[in-house]
Amino acid sequence: MTTERDPMAAVAEASTLWGEPERAEALLVQAMADAPDSLEVLVALYRFYFYRNELDKAVALAERCIAHGAREIGIDSDWRREVAGQVDFGDFSLPRHRFYLFALNAYGYLLARLGRKEEAEAALSAVTRLDPHDRIGSAQLLGMVRAGPSED
Repeated sequence: MTTERDPMAAVAEASTLWGEPERAEALLVQAMADAPDSLEVLVALYRFYFYRNELDKAVALAERCIAHGAREIGIDSDWRREVAGQVDFGDFSLPRHRFYLFALNAYGYLLARLGRKEEAEAALSAVTRLDPHDRIGSAQLLGMVRAGPSED
Protein backbone atom coordinates (compact mmCIF):
# COMPACT_ATOMS: atom_id res chain seq x y z
CA MET A 1 0.00 0.00 0.00
CA THR A 2 1.39 3.38 -0.98
CA THR A 3 0.55 6.50 0.91
CA GLU A 4 0.15 9.70 -0.94
CA ARG A 5 2.20 12.52 0.40
CA ASP A 6 1.09 16.12 0.35
CA PRO A 7 3.22 17.70 -2.42
CA MET A 8 3.55 20.97 -0.52
CA ALA A 9 4.74 19.11 2.59
CA ALA A 10 7.36 17.44 0.39
CA VAL A 11 8.44 20.85 -0.93
CA ALA A 12 8.69 22.19 2.61
CA GLU A 13 10.73 19.19 3.75
CA ALA A 14 13.01 19.41 0.71
CA SER A 15 13.74 23.03 1.56
CA THR A 16 15.32 21.88 4.83
CA LEU A 17 17.60 19.35 3.13
CA TRP A 18 20.17 21.55 1.35
CA GLY A 19 22.97 19.36 2.70
CA GLU A 20 21.25 16.22 1.42
CA PRO A 21 20.60 17.02 -2.25
CA GLU A 22 19.72 13.46 -3.24
CA ARG A 23 16.93 13.29 -0.66
CA ALA A 24 15.72 16.79 -1.48
CA GLU A 25 15.64 16.06 -5.19
CA ALA A 26 13.81 12.76 -4.65
CA LEU A 27 11.14 14.56 -2.61
CA LEU A 28 10.71 17.26 -5.24
CA VAL A 29 10.61 14.84 -8.16
CA GLN A 30 7.99 12.76 -6.33
CA ALA A 31 6.00 15.91 -5.54
CA MET A 32 6.08 16.79 -9.24
CA ALA A 33 4.84 13.30 -10.10
CA ASP A 34 2.05 13.60 -7.52
CA ALA A 35 1.03 17.11 -8.59
CA PRO A 36 2.20 17.63 -12.18
CA ASP A 37 0.08 20.77 -12.63
CA SER A 38 1.20 22.44 -9.40
CA LEU A 39 2.93 25.72 -10.12
CA GLU A 40 4.40 25.78 -6.61
CA VAL A 41 6.03 22.38 -7.04
CA LEU A 42 7.25 23.25 -10.53
CA VAL A 43 8.89 26.45 -9.31
CA ALA A 44 10.38 24.67 -6.28
CA LEU A 45 12.02 22.04 -8.49
CA TYR A 46 13.24 24.74 -10.89
CA ARG A 47 14.81 26.67 -8.00
CA PHE A 48 16.41 23.51 -6.63
CA TYR A 49 18.19 22.87 -9.91
CA PHE A 50 19.03 26.53 -10.44
CA TYR A 51 20.63 27.01 -7.02
CA ARG A 52 22.48 23.70 -7.29
CA ASN A 53 23.86 24.95 -10.61
CA GLU A 54 22.28 22.08 -12.54
CA LEU A 55 21.47 24.42 -15.37
CA ASP A 56 20.51 21.82 -17.98
CA LYS A 57 17.81 20.53 -15.66
CA ALA A 58 16.78 24.07 -14.75
CA VAL A 59 16.34 24.91 -18.46
CA ALA A 60 13.91 22.03 -18.85
CA LEU A 61 11.91 23.26 -15.86
CA ALA A 62 11.98 26.85 -17.18
CA GLU A 63 10.48 25.53 -20.42
CA ARG A 64 7.72 23.88 -18.40
CA CYS A 65 7.15 27.16 -16.53
CA ILE A 66 6.81 29.01 -19.84
CA ALA A 67 4.32 26.43 -21.10
CA HIS A 68 2.37 26.63 -17.84
CA GLY A 69 2.25 30.42 -18.07
CA ALA A 70 1.17 30.29 -21.70
CA ARG A 71 -1.70 27.94 -20.82
CA GLU A 72 -2.81 30.24 -18.01
CA ILE A 73 -2.82 33.26 -20.34
CA GLY A 74 -4.31 31.36 -23.27
CA ILE A 75 -1.50 31.90 -25.75
CA ASP A 76 0.61 29.60 -27.89
CA SER A 77 3.00 27.57 -25.75
CA ASP A 78 5.80 28.18 -28.26
CA TRP A 79 7.21 31.54 -27.20
CA ARG A 80 8.94 31.83 -30.59
CA ARG A 81 5.59 32.54 -32.20
CA GLU A 82 4.61 36.18 -32.00
CA VAL A 83 2.05 36.70 -29.25
CA ALA A 84 2.47 40.44 -28.69
CA GLY A 85 -0.74 41.28 -30.55
CA GLN A 86 -2.76 38.54 -28.82
CA VAL A 87 -2.30 39.66 -25.23
CA ASP A 88 -1.59 42.99 -23.59
CA PHE A 89 1.33 42.37 -21.27
CA GLY A 90 1.18 46.03 -20.29
CA ASP A 91 -1.14 45.24 -17.36
CA PHE A 92 1.56 44.22 -14.93
CA SER A 93 -0.98 43.69 -12.15
CA LEU A 94 -1.86 40.30 -13.62
CA PRO A 95 0.29 37.64 -11.89
CA ARG A 96 0.09 35.18 -14.78
CA HIS A 97 1.53 37.80 -17.17
CA ARG A 98 4.38 38.58 -14.79
CA PHE A 99 5.04 34.87 -14.28
CA TYR A 100 5.23 34.24 -18.02
CA LEU A 101 7.65 37.13 -18.56
CA PHE A 102 9.83 36.15 -15.61
CA ALA A 103 9.89 32.50 -16.76
CA LEU A 104 10.91 33.48 -20.29
CA ASN A 105 13.54 35.86 -18.92
CA ALA A 106 14.92 33.12 -16.65
CA TYR A 107 15.01 30.76 -19.61
CA GLY A 108 17.03 33.29 -21.62
CA TYR A 109 19.39 33.79 -18.70
CA LEU A 110 19.96 30.06 -18.33
CA LEU A 111 20.63 29.66 -22.03
CA ALA A 112 23.20 32.44 -21.83
CA ARG A 113 24.88 30.78 -18.85
CA LEU A 114 25.03 27.56 -20.86
CA GLY A 115 26.71 29.38 -23.76
CA ARG A 116 23.70 29.08 -26.04
CA LYS A 117 23.95 32.73 -27.08
CA GLU A 118 21.67 32.77 -30.13
CA GLU A 119 18.86 31.01 -28.28
CA ALA A 120 19.34 33.29 -25.27
CA GLU A 121 19.15 36.38 -27.47
CA ALA A 122 15.95 35.12 -29.08
CA ALA A 123 14.26 34.46 -25.74
CA LEU A 124 15.37 37.75 -24.21
CA SER A 125 14.37 39.66 -27.34
CA ALA A 126 10.90 38.15 -27.03
CA VAL A 127 10.69 39.40 -23.44
CA THR A 128 11.75 42.91 -24.46
CA ARG A 129 9.06 42.97 -27.15
CA LEU A 130 6.39 41.84 -24.71
CA ASP A 131 7.65 44.14 -21.95
CA PRO A 132 8.56 47.38 -23.76
CA HIS A 133 8.78 49.29 -20.44
CA ASP A 134 11.40 46.76 -19.30
CA ARG A 135 9.85 46.10 -15.90
CA ILE A 136 11.47 42.65 -15.93
CA GLY A 137 14.91 44.09 -16.67
CA SER A 138 15.59 41.90 -19.66
CA ALA A 139 16.99 44.71 -21.83
CA GLN A 140 20.14 44.95 -19.74
CA LEU A 141 20.54 41.19 -19.72
CA LEU A 142 20.03 41.09 -23.48
CA GLY A 143 22.70 43.76 -23.90
CA MET A 144 25.12 41.73 -21.79
CA VAL A 145 24.43 38.59 -23.84
CA ARG A 146 24.98 40.47 -27.07
CA ALA A 147 28.21 41.99 -25.77
CA GLY A 148 29.57 38.57 -24.94
CA PRO A 149 31.69 37.41 -22.02
CA SER A 150 33.61 39.95 -19.98
CA GLU A 151 36.40 39.77 -17.47
CA ASP A 152 33.85 40.34 -14.69
